[in-house]
Amino acid sequence: MIYDILENSELYAATWDRLAIALEWLKGFDPSEPDGKYPIVGDDIIASVDSYESRKSPNTMFESHEKYVDLQFVLEGNEYIDVAVGEALMVAEAYDAKRDVAFWGYDGAYSRVVMRSGSFAVLWPGDVHRPCQQIDKPEPIRKIVVKIRL
Repeated sequence: MIYDILENSELYAATWDRLAIALEWLKGFDPSEPDGKYPIVGDDIIASVDSYESRKSPNTMFESHEKYVDLQFVLEGNEYIDVAVGEALMVAEAYDAKRDVAFWGYDGAYSRVVMRSGSFAVLWPGDVHRPCQQIDKPEPIRKIVVKIRL
């Protein structure tokens, strides 16, 4: 997992060409654009802009992906992304190749990453995560999730 602010994106651009393309696209994104899907490089790099309200942990499951890396960038608001590892993971919904997602129940310790406006996280297939978590109370969030094909 990578966690930083967009101003530091040049530190990671040299690690993977597709990540560099996605980070550069984020830097050029106009926040006045509407929510929706934005193809960046065909099906290899796709951005989804979404607005929602953060929520409490018990109302969501952890997730993981196999074909795509998640690059999650917060445009507005503050939330947690919970990240879990270990033997306490229990399959809640088996991997669906069409949607590239598996869902997990988890009964163990996890780490919380504070996502504030301008911050991003890169979540690789081994990074089981639970995004959209409220910090103190529900609040409006506007986020871009860029899916980058491995």
